[in-house]
Amino acid sequence: MSQPNQPHKPFWEHIADLRKLLYVVVGLLLVTASTIHYFRADIIPFLLKPLGETTAPLQFLSPLEPLFFILKIDFVGGFIISLPFIIIGIYQFLRPTPWRRFAMPLVTILASSLLAFVGAAYAYYVVVPIVLGFMNSLILPGTVAGFTAMGFMNFLLGTGFMLVLIFQIPTVTVLGSIAGIINPYGFSGYRRNTYLGIFVATAIITPTTDVITLFLVSLPAIIVTEVGVTIGKLFYQKDK
Repeated sequence: MSQPNQPHKPFWEHIADLRKLLYVVVGLLLVTASTIHYFRADIIPFLLKPLGETTAPLQFLSPLEPLFFILKIDFVGGFIISLPFIIIGIYQFLRPTPWRRFAMPLVTILASSLLAFVGAAYAYYVVVPIVLGFMNSLILPGTVAGFTAMGFMNFLLGTGFMLVLIFQIPTVTVLGSIAGIINPYGFSGYRRNTYLGIFVATAIITPTTDVITLFLVSLPAIIVTEVGVTIGKLFYQKDK
């Protein structure tokens, strides 16, 4: 989709815009990570709550692990909070279009934030408890489940982060359709291959290798893809 009234920028101006975007992203990430760090006394017990009372106390295996444990929570949580603003910044960098006041970026940020919250909640309240329950059911009599602190947090944050990204598919699809970068009508002919790619991708990037996690992650990925394509068609059709 062309922008006839918009002059082409020289290469170095694009580099300058990219540098500004990186500065904004880094600054935003530092602010959100610092906010998470400030409230860590309340956040960490909440993150450990899915373990329940059936597991042994978490252990750190090296003197530096407590530091990395806290930093991982800070920056993963900060990135999730910053993600809607990062998406809108990337979109503006790729397709700098004049928007109607603040309507479009505001709606995009609100929708992306809501989807990120739903993805994180689905991971925390559905996927993680089901996987932990399944793993605990495999424990032999006379034994107890024991996790390292980093091992559990990698699983929890990895699952949550992946599902937050998956739930951003509608936002990316709609923005791409508005900009003319993505043609949602072309999805119909590649639906079967897309679903196969989703299963393969989730099998590779899931924190665990069990079939339950694969299904619990792949199913919402397929659903949100269909939702994104359906909404994207409306905007693509209108723009055309």
